[in-house]
Amino acid sequence: MGALSTAAARERDRAGEQYAVVLSSDDRPLVLVEIARASHYCSIWLIDEEDRRHVHIDTRLLDETHITLREMRSWTYSAADRPEFDARAARKRWEIRQNGYMWIWDEPGGDGEGSRSTGHEIDPEQVRTEVPRFGSCRVFGNGHCEITPQP
Repeated sequence: MGALSTAAARERDRAGEQYAVVLSSDDRPLVLVEIARASHYCSIWLIDEEDRRHVHIDTRLLDETHITLREMRSWTYSAADRPEFDARAARKRWEIRQNGYMWIWDEPGGDGEGSRSTGHEIDPEQVRTEVPRFGSCRVFGNGHCEITPQP
């Protein structure tokens, strides 16, 4: 399909259609954002120095003005030459339930090395925020940037 113009992405956003945005610096991808408003979905992938996805943030649109964090996953690779989603990578997963409970799974040695899980009560408001406006990549108060429109 190729790259979308800012105008085409804005139109897809308004229509609730699926599209993706890659945020980069010096021609190196840093963040991949997948958006599908009609499906109430927004997924954010952080990309490491080796161009591997290493953090996944899964959110849901609650209404026209609010988004909530549903799940986060992280992979910690032991070396630069390890492949993306390496079975031996340390993994962590946070699952946030709308009833105010969060489960955390920690797999420090990857597959077959054991895991532990813990549950915590949380205030659901802590993982809810306003929907960022088109062109903003603010995610849950962890910074703010503006996307430079491309023709």
